[in-house]
Amino acid sequence: MTNAARTSGLPNPPTGDMRLFDLARWLIAILVVRFIIARASRLAAALEDELRAHRPIEHGFSAETRQAYAAHIIHICRELGVFPAKPTLTRAKTARVHPTVGAGFEPAPTTRMPVQRISTVATGPHHQPGCPPGASPVAHPRPPVGRPPDPCYPPIRMPFILTLIAARDATTLSPATLARVRDAVGGGEPAILSPNEAADITLDHAPDLNAVRAALENAAIDAIATQAGHRRKRLLIADMDSTIVTGETLDELADFAGLKQRIAAITARAMNGELDFKSALRERVAMLRGLPLDALENTWQRVQLTPGARELVATMRAHGAFAVLVSGGFSFFTTRVAALCGFDRQHSNALLDDGRALTGEVAEPILDRDTKLATLTQLAAERNLPLSATLAVGDGANDLDMIRAAGLGVAFHAKPIVSAAAARARVDHADLRALLFAQGYRAEEIVS
Repeated sequence: MTNAARTSGLPNPPTGDMRLFDLARWLIAILVVRFIIARASRLAAALEDELRAHRPIEHGFSAETRQAYAAHIIHICRELGVFPAKPTLTRAKTARVHPTVGAGFEPAPTTRMPVQRISTVATGPHHQPGCPPGASPVAHPRPPVGRPPDPCYPPIRMPFILTLIAARDATTLSPATLARVRDAVGGGEPAILSPNEAADITLDHAPDLNAVRAALENAAIDAIATQAGHRRKRLLIADMDSTIVTGETLDELADFAGLKQRIAAITARAMNGELDFKSALRERVAMLRGLPLDALENTWQRVQLTPGARELVATMRAHGAFAVLVSGGFSFFTTRVAALCGFDRQHSNALLDDGRALTGEVAEPILDRDTKLATLTQLAAERNLPLSATLAVGDGANDLDMIRAAGLGVAFHAKPIVSAAAARARVDHADLRALLFAQGYRAEEIVS
């Protein structure tokens, strides 16, 4: 008998039985390996689905977003049984993870990226003295709007933000309205940007804007959804007519020739995309042939800035942004508007004259929608900025391409074709301060 047989009290198995025993061991090993591979595949697929569900539109991830993703991934690992209830995670290698997130996560806090306090279903609460054991933000009911969050239930970091802005001259953003919208979208506690005027609601998913509008009950309140990271833009490109100023300067100029209604009708069709912009501009300017030059100065006296225009430019520039006025209108007006608002630069068309009156011609080449888009992309490249760091705002069809291309493209009191195509961000009620609130600026940060 062998030592093993003596120890166990069993006889040595026959040679054939030994081979069968070895085969069984190999089969068990193969089954174990396949089980591990299947578990890893489930984990990788779950991680990928989670990251895709929260993947930012803009380039890069903020520190807060990375921390939230780490918490979600740890939760998935626990649910699949990969980690024990209280894991000591050093570096979890995963497959098919978005390259910006990386292949693993280090324990919090780290010396590379200190982790702020976050509370999620996955990681559990960060208990503070006096807090009950087992406190959870899920079990804890939401406090009424306006009440500070309970320190025992710190807020959950979420990657989407819904900004609500009320038209100051028409309505107010009440706590009841905020609560109704918050419940409709399943968001977090509103953060007040300007009392009774603007607030942010954080979410872990992109909001359903149709549900938001239904919850607003036709109130004069705008809703803009953005990503949480990189909200404040570094380049502003703005249209002039019916955006930075309240009216169409060419239509007002035509009033001094007795042609306002005829020219305004052509303007409306061009701005709604029904006419070629260049052809429509040449047609309208030709109708002004012989108009004395003093009509330009008289028109300028009628020009009014849109409420919030100065604040928009001044605030963004105070925080390091470069501001450019780009208009299919005319340099006589754009130079003055740019100086009045504080734009860094202006681009526009030029009316030709003979020293006494307009000749009915516009200088070539004409600045149109293609030029506006090219201005946006060229200035972003010159300043080493991704398009995600840009903001474009306008109201007409010739603004549509730059609105679509910008990181935050805003249709401002826009023509129907623009409002329909620029569904990402529309301002139909509020003034230009809405663009600052959409970037997360608070009222006390706005420069007058």
